[in-house]
Amino acid sequence: MLTMWSSAVSLASTKQTTLIFCKSQNVFAVLTCSSSACSARIKMPLSLRYRVKKESNKPRLAGFCFVTLVWIFIFFSHLPATAASSSSPDAPGESSPSVPLDEPRIHGDGVVNVIIIGATGDLSRRYLWQGFFNLVNEEKDQKFHFYAGSRIGTDEGEREMKRILEQNVSCSRVPASVAMTAEECERARAVYRDSVTYHMLKKTDDYEKLCNNIHRKMQSVRLEEVGRMFYFAVPAFAYAGIAENINKVCRPTGKAWLRAVLEKPFGHDTASAKKLSSALKEHLAENEIYRIDHYLGKTGVQSILPFRSLNQKTFGEIWNSENVERVEIVMKESLDSKGRIYFYDKYGVMRDVMQNHLTEIMALVAMEIPTNLSSIHDYQREKLALLSQVDHMTTDQAVIGQYESYADEWREETENGEDETSTVPTFAGVLFFISSPRWKGVPFLMLSGKKLDKKETYLRIVFKSSHFCTITPDYTEGDHACRPKQIIFFIGSRGLPTVAVSRSLPKPQVPNSWRVLELDPGADILGLPAKDFNAYSAGAESDAYSVLIKECYYGNRDKFIGSSELVASWDIWTPLLAVLEDIPPRRYPGGRDSGRWLDMEIKGRKLRFSHDVDGTWNVEDSNRYGMPSTSGISKTFRSGALHTGSKEETVSLLAKHLLIAARSAIATRGAFHVAFPGGSTPESLFLHLFLRMRHRFPWRETHVWFTDERCVPLTSEHSNFNQIYSKLLQYIPIPYTSLHPMPVQLTNGLCSTEDGGPDLYASEIKRLVPDQRFDFVVLGVGEDGHVASLFPYNDAMFGKTNNVLLSEGAVQSSIPRRMTLGFSAINNSRNIGVLIIGDRKHKIVDRLKQTHFTDASELPVLAVIPNNGTLSWFIDHDALL
Repeated sequence: MLTMWSSAVSLASTKQTTLIFCKSQNVFAVLTCSSSACSARIKMPLSLRYRVKKESNKPRLAGFCFVTLVWIFIFFSHLPATAASSSSPDAPGESSPSVPLDEPRIHGDGVVNVIIIGATGDLSRRYLWQGFFNLVNEEKDQKFHFYAGSRIGTDEGEREMKRILEQNVSCSRVPASVAMTAEECERARAVYRDSVTYHMLKKTDDYEKLCNNIHRKMQSVRLEEVGRMFYFAVPAFAYAGIAENINKVCRPTGKAWLRAVLEKPFGHDTASAKKLSSALKEHLAENEIYRIDHYLGKTGVQSILPFRSLNQKTFGEIWNSENVERVEIVMKESLDSKGRIYFYDKYGVMRDVMQNHLTEIMALVAMEIPTNLSSIHDYQREKLALLSQVDHMTTDQAVIGQYESYADEWREETENGEDETSTVPTFAGVLFFISSPRWKGVPFLMLSGKKLDKKETYLRIVFKSSHFCTITPDYTEGDHACRPKQIIFFIGSRGLPTVAVSRSLPKPQVPNSWRVLELDPGADILGLPAKDFNAYSAGAESDAYSVLIKECYYGNRDKFIGSSELVASWDIWTPLLAVLEDIPPRRYPGGRDSGRWLDMEIKGRKLRFSHDVDGTWNVEDSNRYGMPSTSGISKTFRSGALHTGSKEETVSLLAKHLLIAARSAIATRGAFHVAFPGGSTPESLFLHLFLRMRHRFPWRETHVWFTDERCVPLTSEHSNFNQIYSKLLQYIPIPYTSLHPMPVQLTNGLCSTEDGGPDLYASEIKRLVPDQRFDFVVLGVGEDGHVASLFPYNDAMFGKTNNVLLSEGAVQSSIPRRMTLGFSAINNSRNIGVLIIGDRKHKIVDRLKQTHFTDASELPVLAVIPNNGTLSWFIDHDALL
């Protein structure tokens, strides 16, 4: 049962020799001898230490190992110390690695120095400092020194680190397996904060100062350095320069190991990945590079291979093309990309999560089970074999989409112009086929997207069913023979099992540490009743970064990405990404509003959306599929052009028309005169003009007029002027002399006929506006069909030539009296844009669609008929469809 072996490592400075005499299941009997004495101890990984307390065979194993060690200890205590040759870590250009890759590094009684580069960034704040705090508490026998590095100055960096450590390191996030009282944890937190030293790291000299500081600190505590870990929490373009500085001036000396942890992305295609790998290998050895994919630290992902291995007899014979109908790898996110646009737009959904996270999951489910699960060589060999057997993909095997508001978010964060847009996919479905004998012909469907209905990640193996039940099964009695057969691994999904196995399949074996879940009988699992499954939990979801930080500390490389695997994965994705660049993504609303619009179907070796974009639109399709086919929508509405889309698209189109009209007017007449309405309808337009066009719109040559105004002080919250000022005018560089509020408050009070306010405003228009023709009038439409303050059945408005007049407005309004432009001024404009948005306006739009209806006294908007100008309708899908 025990494998006897020895490995000697000389410590030249102390004449000390460490001998590891027996190993079984990562339990080590360690004998350390110097010239004067020997000491002995048992070493085992932390995870095994906890299992030792629970499993009776482990104490016997450790005890047997210890007895063996004592026997050897007695023997060796009578011998003189031996000296063995030492070697440094596997540095670039050296042929012998210091430790075989299959064997976890045994840490001594010295210090592990941890340097986080990018220590003040978002990743460090959210995950890394907490992850290393968890490591400190799990590895209480190991002493750590921490160094925080970033490009900001020392004083500012020290202050910032104090805030980060105080605000982002929490006792509530320490693993439950760590036995600590609240008081003990708070003391540990204080010690941890004090253990962090800040360094500015920009130039080679800075790294040299860091290294000297580490050396001085090691001398002050009189301990050896057993290892040095650099965590690169910085963009990938900085990796090569940092690696060069480390190799040049900041490598550990003696027998101490070096590990460099790198965050994705590792390139954006095969060529860039190879270039980055080559640049790193000039300064770091392959076994010193730990490319982290935090999904490999998630409980569900870590459960796949052990589950397969434990159930080889149970499921091994059906884990193949004869029995598997398809494999689904799905990662849905409910959030959008706000705040990450700069990164996301460069990489998109495929590079962001599919080339790495989901491809790793595909490999774990499809690769042959390694002969030795603990062997990195066996693991990498089988994984590479699988990746090399993935068939070349074409555009027929992929569908892509982009949620509707992405382009606006992109323009907002990048400050690109309204005429520019992004076609980066935020949603993708990809169909894989693997040419191995096991998987020949089995479709692997990979799917991921932003702004979907829920956050959910899972791997599902759907098996073919050969059963036919003549007598209708009674599922309430547990008759599952004819139910679908599937195995589902849930990844990072709260409230769901780690593994769910259909009861129509054999009951699986699971590790003793897993527990059987009793699910709510009324619950469902991916749409099927929960009672149809045997469900198991591998325990609470651990923080993935904490898991992988500990794996790196132990030197376990199977949870990290090797160079060969990285290139093999990019070889799969690069050709597909290249051909998809010229294909526009399908737009989808996002969330549950997307309905069935993103549904897909597999036809042979092709993947396509289930619902096409062509055909005539009808309301029934809207109810069934969520998104309409817009090709059947007329391009005109009553007597004007129709511009439609989502709310954001519709407002954007109106803003573009305003910009074009403004440039034309300024070029021709030297100024742009626009009249805006009040109310809630134009608020989104004002927001768009402020956020997207504040730097591009010719505000200094623009005059802002008003279509109507309530008879209230201009400072009132009900004032149209106050609404427009608070939402737009105060933020743009427009001269105050170019603002023309309606004169509703004069000598004799609000809208007094004695003051002649309408005539004053009409005179102002005549004096400043060429030909008394506004360049653009924007109108909203009320649910009763009114425009500006021209309400139904107000005879005073019709048959008049007044450019400006007083109106009694809506009877139900608390402020019925208004001042408004008349139809003569509106219809004399060069351009009129009618904006109608929101599903509340659907009824009025339906009435306006009835072209035989022409009674303007009932629907005043019908009296908007330009004399010698253009009329355009801007109606969003919610109002139109």
